[in-house]
Amino acid sequence: MKILILAFLSFLMTQAGFGNRVTAQYGNAIGYYPIEDLLPEDAVSTADEVIVHKRLMQIVANTLRGHSPKIAKLIDDISLVHLYKIKATDENRDAVLANLDAQASKLFNSGWEALAEVREGHEETIMYARYIEEDIEGLLLIHFEKKELQCINIAGKIDLENLGRIGGALDIPGLENIDFEDNG
Repeated sequence: MKILILAFLSFLMTQAGFGNRVTAQYGNAIGYYPIEDLLPEDAVSTADEVIVHKRLMQIVANTLRGHSPKIAKLIDDISLVHLYKIKATDENRDAVLANLDAQASKLFNSGWEALAEVREGHEETIMYARYIEEDIEGLLLIHFEKKELQCINIAGKIDLENLGRIGGALDIPGLENIDFEDNG
C-alpha cells in the first residue's frame, strides 16, 4: 500500500506551479498556510511540489479502512497535504528561517503555536500547529536535511497522539522524530 501511495505522490511531484492555485482554493480553509511564503522566491519556481486534496485522502482512507481503521479515521479528517521540496543550501535554510521569523506574528495571531523543534545530526524539524479551541486543525512542518528542505502543511482536524502513523502511512518526513504519546 505504501508503494502505491508513494508512486502516486511521485507522479504528483512531476506536476509544477500549483502554489497559487492551492492558495486560491484553500486560502480560507482552516489549517491552511501558504507555505510558498516561507521559501526564497527563486526557490519556489524550481521546487518540487505535491498537493494531495481531500478526495484523494478519502480514497486512501477507504483503501486503508479494512487494514488500519485508526489510520483511515485520521486521514478522513485531513482536507489537504501540501508539500514543497527544494535543494538544501545554507542560504535556503537561512532564508526559510528568516521568513518564518518575519511571519511569526502572522502565524501566532491566526492561532498557530510552536509545537516542537527537533535537531538530530544534520536534520532539523520545526513544527507549528493551528488550534481551534483545544483541537488541532492544521500543522506546518519545516524539515531540513543535509541535501533537501521540505515545507509541509497538513490542513484538517489532526489527532496528535496518532500523527506519527499518518507520517508513516504517507511517508511525511520528520514526524517519526517526535514522540506524541503522553507518558505522564
